[in-house]
Amino acid sequence: MLDALERADVRAWVEGGWGIDALAARETRDHDDLDLVVDITDDGFERAVKALTAHGYERGLDDLPVRLVVGTAAGRTVDLHPIRFETDGAAYQWGHGREYQYPADCFTVGRIDGREVACLGVSIQREFHSGYVPRPVDHHDLALLDDVELTADPSGVIVVSGIPGAGKTTVAGLLAQRFAAGVHVEADRLQMMVVAGGRWAGDGPMAEWNRQLQIRTRASAAAADVWRAAGFVPVIDDIYVSRGRIDLLIDRLAARPVHLVVLAPDPRTAFARDAERPDKTVGEQWLQLDGVQRNELAGVGLWIDSTDLTASETVDRILEQLNDAVIAE
Repeated sequence: MLDALERADVRAWVEGGWGIDALAARETRDHDDLDLVVDITDDGFERAVKALTAHGYERGLDDLPVRLVVGTAAGRTVDLHPIRFETDGAAYQWGHGREYQYPADCFTVGRIDGREVACLGVSIQREFHSGYVPRPVDHHDLALLDDVELTADPSGVIVVSGIPGAGKTTVAGLLAQRFAAGVHVEADRLQMMVVAGGRWAGDGPMAEWNRQLQIRTRASAAAADVWRAAGFVPVIDDIYVSRGRIDLLIDRLAARPVHLVVLAPDPRTAFARDAERPDKTVGEQWLQLDGVQRNELAGVGLWIDSTDLTASETVDRILEQLNDAVIAE
């Protein structure tokens, strides 16, 4: 059925019992039907019905605009729920006298029989299981959601900072890859988007390169918020050694909580790592930032001495102690 819908260019997400099993990546119980939310853009709902009709399904219970049930003679049924998307990525569904909201971050990916499928996330599934007396099957589903939530991606934004050579870009990239949906917001790449008039720190008049540092801080926050609102975990990496820049980032970020991880290897180790990089070597110029960082950010966030840790081991340490990294809630 999902293949048929994809061939018809229908955007649909699995919800209900199968949707919860998709989040758990395994079938945990028998299912009487398949619940799908369907994007109605460009007649998507009509195309969904037509695609299923071509596979032997016929219209049954019509409770639109809430749902339409289609079924086969063999008793297989699909419960279709039409939703309309807004420009911010959220969606809604008109009900009988009420409107059902689908936040932009409720759309995710799970697995059914080893296959990736689009489905609804934990929070919205839990919400749809409220407002009525739960049946035994609902108790099962809610308990399964609890289990899934324990291993879910963290909320908010993670910031990885450190002096040049501390390994923040490598660690931030690996950290983002550990999540089901992670984004590496690399501030240097945002700076590289400036193709004329760009100034790196220390390049030209201080007033200008400092102004551009503030711009890229705001740009990092904006990018992180866009991805966070869509259900991804943003991992920002940049050199945030001063309290002023951290405060600016916190002020510009809408997402909460904000986690700060400060990579603080021995400065000699950072200098040696920086010297080995083929693309840029700036450690000697900015080695004094270690003192600034230790003075202005002492006791702020999660500090990790990564002198004797590999990048992977550093990521393990971050995940183990992530709760200690919260600096804004």
